Amino acid sequence: MSLKEWLLEDIGTPRKSKSVSDAKTESDKTIRIDGIGKTYSRNGKETEAIRNISLDIRKGELVSFIGPSGCGKTTLLRMIAGLLEPTEGAVYIGNDICDEPGRDRGFVFQDFALLPWRSVRRNVETGLEIAHVPKSERKALVDEYLRMVGLENFADSKISELSGGMKQRVGIARALIVKPDVVLMDEPFGALDAQTRNILQSQLIRILKETGQTIVFITHSVDEAVYLSDRIVVLTKRPTTIKEIIEIPWERPRDRSSPEFNALKKRIVEYLEKENVMETVSETNEKQRGE
Repeated sequence: MSLKEWLLEDIGTPRKSKSVSDAKTESDKTIRIDGIGKTYSRNGKETEAIRNISLDIRKGELVSFIGPSGCGKTTLLRMIAGLLEPTEGAVYIGNDICDEPGRDRGFVFQDFALLPWRSVRRNVETGLEIAHVPKSERKALVDEYLRMVGLENFADSKISELSGGMKQRVGIARALIVKPDVVLMDEPFGALDAQTRNILQSQLIRILKETGQTIVFITHSVDEAVYLSDRIVVLTKRPTTIKEIIEIPWERPRDRSSPEFNALKKRIVEYLEKENVMETVSETNEKQRGE
């Protein structure tokens, strides 16, 4: 089952109503990725996609994953989300193993994954419905999170009336409103134009200051990773493992024009370009051997 299917199915599952304080309280849980790996088997042939990745993510951190094209960043995120079972190892939030989707993890999709028949307000309150928060408590909460993402004047708008950037802000509010232990973001700004992307990055920084939310962030953009992250996890080509973990020492917001910022960007870009070239050469040689 995909996370979208789980989301839609769970809306209609009857459970005992909870107050919002019962539905979710602020947590100090960390994420522990403990030696996870993923190997696919097809037609008797095994392909190792991810190898022995271990990492602890602290509460309130924004940790981004970046690596060569096709290295398995989304596969890794799906294992953290509980959508894909690791071949080895496990993912924990606190002491709880993540072996299926759960309400302790919010998810922001690149393609928005909004419900087009619902208004902005009704989309944002989807998570509260799943948590069975009483209707009497939902309006004030939705109003708070719409204000947080700058959509307080669009509560009753249709999804079809929104720009791409506005749709993604709806998705972010929907993920945050139930106060999950961690929000997983799969290239959330990747489909947006550069100007909108920069605006949403700045808004995400402001939201981090307000909420202290823990975020796992997948991106192809080195600039985005350096601008947003507390730590950047640089991945290798397949079978994917961790090449380097880079601590970002600067406070947010950051100066994209500073020499230090651009020096770090340059170092990561050079590594990724080298890995992508090596992958292309390797694939070409393998194809030639098979001919």
